[in-house]
Amino acid sequence: LTSFDHWWEKQVPKSTRKHVRRSEKLGIVTRLVAFDDALLKGIAEIYNETPVRDGTPFLHYQMSPEKLKATHETFLDRSDFIGAFVDEELAGFIKLTYAGPTARTMQILSKIKHRDKWPTNALLAKAVERCTEKGISYLVYGHLRYGSVGNPGLTSFKQENGFTGLKVPRY
Repeated sequence: LTSFDHWWEKQVPKSTRKHVRRSEKLGIVTRLVAFDDALLKGIAEIYNETPVRDGTPFLHYQMSPEKLKATHETFLDRSDFIGAFVDEELAGFIKLTYAGPTARTMQILSKIKHRDKWPTNALLAKAVERCTEKGISYLVYGHLRYGSVGNPGLTSFKQENGFTGLKVPRY
């Protein structure tokens, strides 16, 4: 990442820019949020929306409050939470964790009921904006592809939001 404008104009296609603009018109507001009980309550609502996601049992469904807090309080000294809101309802969130010139998405998830408002695209745009404000050069969103089968929908989503594969040597 060099600047938000470069990412917006050069790294994402017109369709992604349209989705982000449409999310704003449909009432999605993204902002940094504090790690507190209100955020945890909103995350729990997102997790408990459905017991199945992508055709498999959702591991976070009905997670205990203690486990929910323990899961998300890791690396708080070097993390930001960004929420996507419809009115004051948490429609989606992303946890970014920073290490040197890199930010990593530790989790990004939105409510299915608000999928038509493109909250996940809005969250990624806000994450890029936040990273460029902090001088972060790389935003990592897991693997581009997962194995030979993978999830073509997720791979396509990542590519449409400007993510590319970057091979890193392992020692």
